[in-house]
Amino acid sequence: MPISVSTDPIRPAERTAYWTEAICRSFASVETKPLGSTAVSGHFEFVEIGDAKLVRFDSSPQCYTRNARLVNMAGSDEFMFDFQRRGRSSIVQAGNESTIEPGYGVLYDARRTFEDRLYGPEPRMRKTYPLVRDGCARDCRAGTPRDFRAGRAGKTKRA
Repeated sequence: MPISVSTDPIRPAERTAYWTEAICRSFASVETKPLGSTAVSGHFEFVEIGDAKLVRFDSSPQCYTRNARLVNMAGSDEFMFDFQRRGRSSIVQAGNESTIEPGYGVLYDARRTFEDRLYGPEPRMRKTYPLVRDGCARDCRAGTPRDFRAGRAGKTKRA
């Protein structure tokens, strides 16, 4: 059964706290910060398929940060793959910066610090992967985030 979260019924003054808590409970502990003066709004819906989650996600322009304090406080054992359907976003992890344009995706490690910027209310698809089942942690850890488009690895620049 899909789980759905929306800020629509929440009073504007309470939306940032509500949205942050919903993200932390459903994915990984992060801090959220609006980009610009737009009121916080967001929607996501996900289904769990075994240990993985398939998510449809969109929010107002925001920065999602997972710092060392949050990593140490609330661990996560997942990789996340985000696919940008429209608009643009970017992610920085381990000195690598990826800009995600429509039709591109990025793989990153939720066990490590990252900064994820969504520049508008453009929809994004996310799939979370448990590390223990996929066995790809050692190979992917050094190079996350990794860009992908149509099955081919794209370019990621060093920050």
